[in-house]
Amino acid sequence: MSQKTLWIYGDHAVMHALSNPQRRLVRALTLTPENTQKIKAGRPNLVCQQVDKRVFIDLFGPQAVHQGICVEALALPDVGLETFCEREKPQLLLALDQVTDPHNVGAIVRSAAAFGVTGIIMQDRHSPEQLPLLAKTASGALEHVQLITVVNLSRALDYLKEQGYWIAGLDERGDPLGQKAPPFPLVLVLGAEGKGLRPLVKKTCDLHLRLPTSETFSTLNVSNAAAVALYACRAALPQESA
Repeated sequence: MSQKTLWIYGDHAVMHALSNPQRRLVRALTLTPENTQKIKAGRPNLVCQQVDKRVFIDLFGPQAVHQGICVEALALPDVGLETFCEREKPQLLLALDQVTDPHNVGAIVRSAAAFGVTGIIMQDRHSPEQLPLLAKTASGALEHVQLITVVNLSRALDYLKEQGYWIAGLDERGDPLGQKAPPFPLVLVLGAEGKGLRPLVKKTCDLHLRLPTSETFSTLNVSNAAAVALYACRAALPQESA
C-alpha cells in the first residue's frame, strides 16, 4: 500500500523541507527556472518539473500564496509521547485542546519553533486537517517541531504529571502570567477559541494562567495568545535550560 503524501508549498516551507534530512520528498514542481535551481541546490537528485501556473491553481486554489514552488512529501515519522520525552527531555511543551484551524495551528507551530519548543501534543481525532495550509502558515517550522498525536489528551497530561511535569492551562480566570515564574518542566495547554479548555482537561491542570491583557479588550486570537504565553514561559525558564 502506497504511503500518503502531502504538498508543501511556499518558499520558506519548501526550503526548510529540503534541508530536513528526515523529510522524504517525492518530487518538486516550480514555475520558474530560478525556483528549479533552488530545488536542485537543496536536493540535486529530486525529480523537479517546471509547470504551467494552472497546475498550482488546481493543486492549491487561486488564492494560495505558493510563490511558484512546491514539493510532494511523505509525512515525518510519528513519534510517541513517551519516546519523545525520553529523547528530548524538554523543559517546555505545548498541548492543544481541540484547536483545529490550520491557520491557527500553523501560526502556533511557528511561534513554538521561535521560542524553542520542540513538541506540540494534540488529540488525534481533533488534530487539524488541510496539512498543506498548515505547513505554509508554519513557514518551515513544521520541520523543527514534532506534532505528537495522542488518543486521549487528559490521560497524556496525567502521564506527563507522573514524569514530573507541571500542567498549566491558559484560562482567562487564571492567575496573571508573569506575576511569578511558573514551575518547570512545564506543559502549557491552550483551548479552542470560544470554547476554551474542556472541563476534564481543565481539571487535569495544576495551575491556571491568564495573559494580563487590558480590561477593556481582553481577547486574543489563540495563535497570538500562544505566542505571548510562550514568550513569557521562555523568559522564565532557568538560564541553564533556556
